[in-house]
Amino acid sequence: MLLTFELGALTAGAASAWLGIVGAQRAKDAAGRRQGRRHALLGGMVILLVLVPNLLGAVLPAL
Repeated sequence: MLLTFELGALTAGAASAWLGIVGAQRAKDAAGRRQGRRHALLGGMVILLVLVPNLLGAVLPAL
């Protein structure tokens, strides 16, 4: 069950980052570009917040 949630979070983060980049490129004004960059940044943070604890959890017990 947890694996499903984590894959869903990674998918949502990747989609948010990708759509934020696309939105920032297509924006016609500075506010739209800023909002697109914000979505891309938040999507990237979601990916990091899912991957980093998983990697630490896999590496730390092996030490």
